Amino acid sequence: MVYSWDDDTRVNEGATFELLTREMAKDASDLYRLKIKIIDDNGSGKFNGKIGYVYGASTNLSDRMNYTTGRID
Repeated sequence: MVYSWDDDTRVNEGATFELLTREMAKDASDLYRLKIKIIDDNGSGKFNGKIGYVYGASTNLSDRMNYTTGRID
């Protein structure tokens, strides 16, 4: 998974997160991202509770991303 935090946040494969908005936002490179809160980083727990952005194409939400409306269906 690719996250856009400015620090060293890393989350293992299989982490769980809460989607904080259904609106997708574009970053400076015109890539869509989603605002999330990490529930369980599937690791040491160091990043549990952190809020940041994830590129939806690298998550299980990719098949629900509607690029026409800019929302998660």
